[in-house]
Amino acid sequence: MNSRIFEKINLNLEYPMDKIISENCFIADISGNDSIAALIKVAEENPSAIIIPSIVELACEYGDKDQFSKVLKKLDENFSHRIMPGIISETNDLWKAIVVNNIQESVKLYGFYSPCITCHLVFHIIRIKIANFLNIKNVVSGERELHSNKEKINQVDFVLDFYNSLYNSMGIIHHLPLRYINDNNEVNKILEKYNSVSVQLNCLFAGNYYRKETIEFNVDKKQIYNYVYKCLPLLMETFDKQIIVQCKVYK
Repeated sequence: MNSRIFEKINLNLEYPMDKIISENCFIADISGNDSIAALIKVAEENPSAIIIPSIVELACEYGDKDQFSKVLKKLDENFSHRIMPGIISETNDLWKAIVVNNIQESVKLYGFYSPCITCHLVFHIIRIKIANFLNIKNVVSGERELHSNKEKINQVDFVLDFYNSLYNSMGIIHHLPLRYINDNNEVNKILEKYNSVSVQLNCLFAGNYYRKETIEFNVDKKQIYNYVYKCLPLLMETFDKQIIVQCKVYK
């Protein structure tokens, strides 16, 4: 996988590097229930794991963003001394450059467009950049192929495989401990075990790829596959904008 896009993105990040033990640290997605449950599973299964929470802020998400501080506080209570300061990344410039860059071309060539696949691509690119910046080799995400038999366009098996290929190309292990958990109740049990909380935000584009009043995709999976494996590599290989991502450290 061509890494041109990673060369074009720079982080404005100051982090307490003296506290990082590279082999034990995990960058962990902080968003909804699945991401928190994934973090918990990694912390349980790796007693020496040190977690660096990663929060990606986007303008298309709305709701009470003060929830992030509550989540980080609760994680610190549950896993004392194993939760490091969180990193909040403001990624709207990158989001606009990637997600809205090729709408017309995508519709013309692949017969559809959904922002969700490239939106999650932004999340993964940011976490790869943070991991490289901090010399960390582990990233944790909460994606699942099924959500009580409901599919999400950015989490079907071959899309997750594509995201994983990005991590592999950069020498990073992408941990997906919930990938094959279908039942939402199993995820809830993990959260309840620690009385955990998660972030519940809304997205302007929620449900854009479902047929009206159904949970069926309004696009064929062959079209999605072609888009992921033809359009996205080209987009990443030809990315020519210099982007600076502003990161804040939440202590």
